[in-house]
Amino acid sequence: MNGNSNSQMNLGKPIVELKHVYFRYPGNSVHALEDISLSFNRGEFTAIIGENGSGKTTLFMIIVGLLKAERGQVKLSGEDISTFKNWHGIGYVPQRLQLSKHFPISVSDFVTLGLQSTKGLFSKINTLDKSRVRAALVEVGMEKYLDRKISDLSGGQFQRVLLARELVKNPKLILLDEPTIGVDIKHQQMFCCLLSKLNKRGITILIVTHDISFVSYHVGRVIGLNRSVIFDGKPDKLGVTVIKKLFGHATEYSNIGVHCKK
Repeated sequence: MNGNSNSQMNLGKPIVELKHVYFRYPGNSVHALEDISLSFNRGEFTAIIGENGSGKTTLFMIIVGLLKAERGQVKLSGEDISTFKNWHGIGYVPQRLQLSKHFPISVSDFVTLGLQSTKGLFSKINTLDKSRVRAALVEVGMEKYLDRKISDLSGGQFQRVLLARELVKNPKLILLDEPTIGVDIKHQQMFCCLLSKLNKRGITILIVTHDISFVSYHVGRVIGLNRSVIFDGKPDKLGVTVIKKLFGHATEYSNIGVHCKK
């Protein structure tokens, strides 16, 4: 895929930096996020864990510019988010999209939509674009489904197509919000292994989850969030005391996906 779209990324700066960020939804007396100061370096694979309502999705929406911090500073590749322009260098997979069973779009056309940020809404799709779409689908193991209707895919297949739609932009950073909700354990494992492969290729990955079953094997860093940062460290330091603070009870986690193919 074409790497020129990310040439403006400043390699000397953290890819994401938040300083004393606060956010409160209109009409709420309690902040969804309180005094968040975090930075993420290039090449990291980080999981953000916590209960529903702990601010995980809100944090991601602030990072990708869908919400504006009430106060504090957000920087992307060393540049203040208010002036940041290189959005095609950032991929975002939101919580699972619900599409109508009658939505008449093929897998290849759906992934092609990811090129809009680099080409413009009404630009003509050329041979190079088509090869980029196919390459993205090959990367997620969905090239055999090029002509399949989106509505005919399983949950796990659709999540991989959503990821391909972001990969076609050749991002340096991908944020994924609860990507394995409603996906069976086999496809969860496949998806986690796919993310590990992309991370080893150099893509920075931030993944939001309330399921900590895979973090001990795949990620290098865990952020525990409950409106503020409760924990920030390596997975093997994530003890029972921290888990109780995050979830209100102790829970176990296992090494899901340890059989990823090299």
